Amino acid sequence: MLLTLLIGVFSSHSVFAATAVASVSQNSVTKDEVFLLRVATDEKVSSGALDLTPLQKDFYVSTPSFGSSMRIVNGSRTVSSEWNITLAPLRLGRLDIPSFDIEGAKTQPITINVSVNKAAPKQSDMAEFQLNLSKDSLYPQEVAELDVKLIIKADPRRLQDPKIAPPSSAKLDVEPIGESKQFQDVINGQEVTVVQQSFHISSQKPGQFKLNGPKLTGAVVYSTNNSSTTRLFQLDTPVKTLDVAVKEVPKGYQGEWLPTSNFKLIQQWSDSQGNELGSSNALGDDKQKIEMEAGDSLTRTITMTASNLTQHQLPKLNITYPKTVRVYEEKPKFGTTQSGDAVVVYKQVLIPKESGSISLPDVSQAWFNTDSQSQETSNAL
Repeated sequence: MLLTLLIGVFSSHSVFAATAVASVSQNSVTKDEVFLLRVATDEKVSSGALDLTPLQKDFYVSTPSFGSSMRIVNGSRTVSSEWNITLAPLRLGRLDIPSFDIEGAKTQPITINVSVNKAAPKQSDMAEFQLNLSKDSLYPQEVAELDVKLIIKADPRRLQDPKIAPPSSAKLDVEPIGESKQFQDVINGQEVTVVQQSFHISSQKPGQFKLNGPKLTGAVVYSTNNSSTTRLFQLDTPVKTLDVAVKEVPKGYQGEWLPTSNFKLIQQWSDSQGNELGSSNALGDDKQKIEMEAGDSLTRTITMTASNLTQHQLPKLNITYPKTVRVYEEKPKFGTTQSGDAVVVYKQVLIPKESGSISLPDVSQAWFNTDSQSQETSNAL
């Protein structure tokens, strides 16, 4: 009687215990070769019952295809759940597909032998970066421009999960300029996709610094001409490193620190009707006099431009007017010239409070010429 009960217990367990099976389309592949992993269980489970995370350290793992089904044959019902996952090895050697636990049902581990693909393309055959740094020797707060071109030689439609890590540095300030641009081009007779982006490079402190270039990761699906085998090339472009030297501020420099290779001050005068009156910075003296009636206004427009600086590094306009003049200032307008210089435009409306002769102050700005390495002063012209 006891033996019969034990047999019944074990028989019942074998009937209701779920089973799971894992299989691959091939277990000997080259490093970039794609193969299929199939995992199935004879229970109806959710798609999240299979954890593929352990595979990610050794394989590229695609989004799995999942499905459940039920069949009834001669009154007997069977159910199943199945995952199909595309894999590609990330390294050489013997790689293990571990045992999967699907709600208590476990699969057997599988060993994959990965060999070298002697005909595999190089990183530069698929994509490469071109970097151009406008200058690698700066003064504190001076700005250099890094132009980055990513040249994608593979069919962009075959890219899998591409990610671009931008240039970076532990000590330098790296700021993107505007939005990136993408376009088609032909280089050495080959049609390519180009992604272009520029960055401002600067530092607040002197020193010797490293600038790390950008990096592209992801994968490319491809096949060779003499084979129908699908392969998955792992994108991992090498990072170029650039040296940047930031010099000390020269001893004895006087005034506001403004390092630039070119600085200009331009001013214009106009009457209340918008008519330009001249560009002299000595209005009211013997060179030029303007007669105005009570209530008339005079508009003064001052434009600053500078190379190797950002717009908001340009100095603020500080002019002390006599008390006999009422001043209305418009909000400064920042921008960039076609040559890439930073520009800011200040506009002031001046209204005399009383009759008589009024002398208006001129405008000047001290700056450091990074080309001649000397201090200069510009006057508004």
